[in-house]
Amino acid sequence: MSRIRFAVLYVLAWTPLAALYALVLGSQRGVSVGSALWGAGATIGSAAVLGSGAWWISRRIRYERAHWLRFLVIHFVASAVYALLLTTEIAVSIKLKAPLENFQRYMNEALGWQLLYGLALYGLIVGISYAMQAAQRLREEERRSARAEALRIDAELRALRAQLNPHFLFNTLHSITALVRIDPADGERALEQFATLLRYVLDVNRQRSEEVPLEEELGFVRTYLALERLRLGERLRVVEEIDPDALECLVIAFSLQPLVENAIRHGIASRAGDGTLRLSATLVNEQLVLEVADDGAGADGARVAEAAGVGLSAVRQRLETRWGAQATMEIVTAPRNGFLVRMTMPAVTTPVLRARTGELRTPNVEELRSVSR
Repeated sequence: MSRIRFAVLYVLAWTPLAALYALVLGSQRGVSVGSALWGAGATIGSAAVLGSGAWWISRRIRYERAHWLRFLVIHFVASAVYALLLTTEIAVSIKLKAPLENFQRYMNEALGWQLLYGLALYGLIVGISYAMQAAQRLREEERRSARAEALRIDAELRALRAQLNPHFLFNTLHSITALVRIDPADGERALEQFATLLRYVLDVNRQRSEEVPLEEELGFVRTYLALERLRLGERLRVVEEIDPDALECLVIAFSLQPLVENAIRHGIASRAGDGTLRLSATLVNEQLVLEVADDGAGADGARVAEAAGVGLSAVRQRLETRWGAQATMEIVTAPRNGFLVRMTMPAVTTPVLRARTGELRTPNVEELRSVSR
């Protein structure tokens, strides 16, 4: 806060007290309006000038648990000095400008009350100062927390992107190498899909996009699945139930891929036979509902809740950070009954889907099958 702004606010803060004091003086018999205003201005002005010293002390002396006695002694002495100086100034003013009987009445009847008034006024000044300091520290702490939260989200987003490394990338490269030897055309197509996958990750990373349209995220997931079929082949069946109206809804970038990867790793790749992965996107009461499910062995729901993996936990935390109580993430599973993750969030749409250089192209069913052969 600038000094000029502080001075203006400081004067305005004392104005109501000065007006009240002038009203009290003006209500007395024989006191003119001018005298009441002058007396209130002189008295409250002195209190304000002395109060600036109290304000300065409160800004220099902070409460510390280890030095609480020092804190109390300093303010006790300062409040006594403040009260004495204010009382003396008022007494001198009455002595010089008022009749002698008024001065004697002040000394006999009002001196003690004036000292108590000075102590209370000092306490009010430093109390307001410490309250403002606490509020300022709270705002700074909130800003630091918000920044730390933003950094944490960014770190989690980078961690989710990094989940593509190194095993998936190396396994995919090995599979593509083997495919090139057998069928160069399919190997070239797989390389294109691999490049498209990496391009999407780099584009989102470069633009630091926290949210993308569902259509783009689905394109990324479909490309990921096309490359997973290089090693799983026809064992991996994919069923999509996508509402076309949901494609423009914004979702958190890289929120579906960890769920799909989890379903493949634990529900399909670990079994000897075929497995089905189901992707669903529907709009229900202005909410977007996304589901990723597999027909694998499933798991005990209580244990899953206690031992959720890094990917699931990160997605849940990012949902809560972005939408708060408006978003939910539910896990439905049981032994021998598959595994389902359901995310619900507000259906926020963007009027124009962002066009990127080298836009991610979604592989069709025939391409998925041809890459796996």
